[in-house]
Amino acid sequence: MSQHEFYPKHLRESISVVVGWDPALGTYYAQIRDYKISQDDDCVIIWLTPAPGEIQTVKQLEKLLNQRIGDKILAVRIPWHLRWQLTKNKKIEGSAW
Repeated sequence: MSQHEFYPKHLRESISVVVGWDPALGTYYAQIRDYKISQDDDCVIIWLTPAPGEIQTVKQLEKLLNQRIGDKILAVRIPWHLRWQLTKNKKIEGSAW
């Protein structure tokens, strides 16, 4: 499983976005974390946990993540280098689903 964390500059410095590829479920996933709340799993404020095989492209991941965000925080854009890395993770790690 891959996991990449980044801090969008337009959000508070305590907020991070985590994106990754889960080969066991054959899908991309995402989380929004606010480290102002805590430093452990309690800091997750938005969790995009799709069904197996549900999210197959990074573009789709970003779209669904921003739908889930709604009006809670400003929309996020996955940086190009992470888009490339996520696509590479999917190709390398494959899918068990």
